[in-house]
Parts: sequence; C-alpha cells; structure tokens
Amino acid sequence: MSTRVEKNKERSRSFWMRVWMLFRHDIGRKLMALIVAVALWYSLANRLTLDRRIQLQVREVASRVEADQLRSTAPAMYLVVPPELIVSHVSRKTIRVDVRGHKDEVRNLELSAVLEIEPDALGSQDEAVIQVPLVQSLFKVQGGEFGLTDFDVKPSALDIRLARRREAEIILGPENVVVVGRPREGYAFDENSIRVVPNRVRISGPISQVEALGRNSNQLKLVPIDVDGRILEVSQQVGIDVEKVDRSVTLLTTGGLVEVSIPVRPKEITKELLSIRVSYENEDALRMDKRRVVSATETIDLLVTGPRSVLESLTSEQLAERIRPVFDWGQVTLTLGDEPVRIYRDNLPDSVRVTDGDGRPAEIHYSLESADSDLRMPSDGEAP
Repeated sequence: MSTRVEKNKERSRSFWMRVWMLFRHDIGRKLMALIVAVALWYSLANRLTLDRRIQLQVREVASRVEADQLRSTAPAMYLVVPPELIVSHVSRKTIRVDVRGHKDEVRNLELSAVLEIEPDALGSQDEAVIQVPLVQSLFKVQGGEFGLTDFDVKPSALDIRLARRREAEIILGPENVVVVGRPREGYAFDENSIRVVPNRVRISGPISQVEALGRNSNQLKLVPIDVDGRILEVSQQVGIDVEKVDRSVTLLTTGGLVEVSIPVRPKEITKELLSIRVSYENEDALRMDKRRVVSATETIDLLVTGPRSVLESLTSEQLAERIRPVFDWGQVTLTLGDEPVRIYRDNLPDSVRVTDGDGRPAEIHYSLESADSDLRMPSDGEAP
C-alpha cells in the first residue's frame, strides 16, 4: 500500500516538473508574446472606448416643460422650482460628470439632467436645506438611451437651501441709492435731491429677507452709481446690489430695474446781506380801507445762496443792488402780523436763493390802525 502511494506522489511530481519545464522552455519569447498581447489588447480597448469629463451648469426653471425645451439646445442640470418656493442657495453652481464608453457614443454625448422640487419639500418649515442625491437616473441624453461602462457624478449630492416665497411693497428713496466717486472740482450732488422712479415697488424673495426689508426698506441697496468727474445730472437704470442684499431677492419691475437720477450742480456758497431796505407798494389800498401804518419793518437781513461761480464774482454791495425786497399792502387783512415779502432779483440766475438768516422765506412785521381817529367833527360851523 505504501509503495503505491509513493508511486502516485512520484507521478505527481513528475507531472508538475514537466509543466514547469514546459513553462521555462524559451521563457523569453513567451514573456515577450504575453507583453505584446496585453499591449495590443490595451491599444484596441483605447481605440474603441473614450473617457470624457462633462461640466453642467445648475440652472433654475419654473416648469418641467421649460426644462425639457431648454435641455434640447442647452445641456445643463435644471432645477424645477415651484412658484411658491425659492432657491436661496445651491452648494454647487456646476457639477462634473465623468463618463466612459464606446468612443462613438461618448464623443458626441449631450447630457443633461432635470431635478424637480416638490411644492411640499419644506413641510411645515419656512426655510430649510434639503440634500438631493445626484443619481444616474436623473440624467438623460439627447436622442435616446446611452450605454456607458463608467458613470461618476461629482459631487454625489446637492445641498439646496429652500425658502417660502413672499412679496411686499416698499418705498425707495435716496437712502437706497449708493453713490461712488466725486464730481468734478467745484461741483457736488445733493443726496436729498436724488430721485428713484418708480419709488413704490414690490419685491419678492425668501420670507425672512422680505419681511426684514418690509420693516426697514433702507436695508435694500441698489447697484452703486459712479459720479466721478461729472458736472451734469447722472441718470441710470439699476437693480438690487446682490453684494449687499440676498441675491434671491428681486424687484418686481420691468427687468428688475429702477431709474435713479442724481443731480450734480456747482458747489454753493452763502453771502450775508445786512440791512436791506424793504420797498412798500400799494399804500392807496390802506387809505381806501381807512387804515394807516403805525409801524413796519424798514430793513431786513438776508442770506444769498448760490453757485460759487456766480456769487464769488459779486461783492456784497453789488448783490445788494440786485436784490429788492417788496411788500404789497393790498394783501394785508389783519391789523398786526408777520408777512412774507417778495424778493425781486436783477440779473441773477434761478439757482440763486434768497432767505432770512434761518434759511426761511424773509418776512416783515407790521402794525396798522384805523384812520378814523384822524377825523374831527367840525364845531361852530367851521370846516375841519
């Protein structure tokens, strides 16, 4: 029995020895043949397959129909957002798809994806971040199905911040306008004179942002307007400055724009004129009304404000000659009071303003009495 086992072992060793000898025989040529075969296979495989990296922009659309229409000509990843929701942030603006497959298919591959967000995605919350896996079933190719040996999406998921949409009406004014630069030397702009048209607008955006702007509309800032080196009014159509306000907040105006006008005028100076005599007219009206003047302001002090280029060329005496305060007694109804005077200006532009020392319209003070006290009844037949 033991002799038979030993013979079997011997035959087995002899068999593997013959195999080994067969393998070693002419080993160099065999290895070379193997290398050539592998290289040939690799070369043929590369000729038939292709690796391609596709970048897709993440774009928002309002409906599946719109997404299907766009993806036929503009491959992208389309987020279908229902009107009651708003996407305030997406973790990636572009996604990368690495594909591998038959060269003829991959070379002209037009890939796109459509991701529909459900209207109830937020549940009972006003704002939340949802995570959406980017699986291969979301992706479609123009013209039908495609077969790939490798398909990899980076990132593997998108984080999308959703919020309920809210609208509100706000008033825009100079506080919402951002001005940069400086007008030319000798010129300036008056912030209080800035105009916004339309100034009553509706805004739309995430509920938290819109409610905050509704409480304080001054927080909404428009795109800055440059007035550097300007000497005339600057008018420009601008929208919301997305660097200062959540970029998902929009103006519900034509094109999301409003028109802002910034008046640029020559810088002003002020000169003081003291004791300027008041001219009184139409005293006949008092006599017909049987009244007379007891007292009236004779002179007033004035402030003259206007462009530097105009007022600097005139002395105070020259200005006083060109400015004439006038009061008409025909407009008086009371016997005692303060009344504004008309200021006549000779050879002065409308940009020159004349006020009292407090910057208000100049006034005079007057006192009247009845003229009947001067009438005396004749006595003993004598004339008065």
